[in-house]
Amino acid sequence: MNTHLIATAAARAERNICKSTKETYRLSVDAETNKLLYTAIIGIVTCEPDKQARRKNMVMIQRHAGTLNWLRKLTPEQINNAAPDIARAMEVLIDLNILKDILTTNKHLSGQRDKQLEQCRWMVEHGARNNMIQAVCYLLVESDIRQIRTELGINSQLGRCGALPLEDQLTVQDYWQRMKETESDTFQRYRQLQEAFPQYDLGRLNAAINGI
Repeated sequence: MNTHLIATAAARAERNICKSTKETYRLSVDAETNKLLYTAIIGIVTCEPDKQARRKNMVMIQRHAGTLNWLRKLTPEQINNAAPDIARAMEVLIDLNILKDILTTNKHLSGQRDKQLEQCRWMVEHGARNNMIQAVCYLLVESDIRQIRTELGINSQLGRCGALPLEDQLTVQDYWQRMKETESDTFQRYRQLQEAFPQYDLGRLNAAINGI
C-alpha cells in the first residue's frame, strides 16, 4: 500500500485532534513486565533529542536539563539496577482520537486499494500501458501491476502505440470530451470509452485522446 498517503492522513488527523479535547489511554510501564518498552524508552531519553522531540518538549528539556544529563551519564548497570524505580516515572499515552482516525483512514485506503487492484486487472486485460494504469490506480505501485501481469500472462507493451485512423481519432477525442462533462471518474470514462470502441485497446485509445 502507498504508505505516504496513510502517513499524510495520520499527520492531518493529529493536527485536527490537537485542536479538540484529547481522549488519552494511559499505560504505566513496568520494568519487568514491559522490559522491551522500558528499554526502548530509556534508549530514547538517554540519546540527544532529535528536532521533533526538541520542538515538543522544549520547555521540559530546558527546565530539567540537569536531570536528563544525569540520566545519560548512568552506566547500563546503574540503569538496570534502578529500573523498578525509574519505571515509576514512565507513562505511555495513547491518543485514542488520533488512533481511531488512523485506523479509519487505513481501512478506507485498504478498500480503495482492493478496488484499484480490480480496476488494474481490467485495464491490463484491455491493453493499458503501465504509466496509464498508475495514473488511474494511484494507490498501486509498479510491483502490483507486474504481479497482475504475471497472473494474467500479459506482458507490458513497449514502444509507441499504433495511431488510430484520423477520422476515428477525432471521433474518440470528441467522445472523451463529452464524457468528461458527465462522468468525473477517470476509470469509468476509460471503461465507457473502450466499450464504445471495442476494436481498439486502451493503449491506442489513450494515445488518441492525448494526441500522441
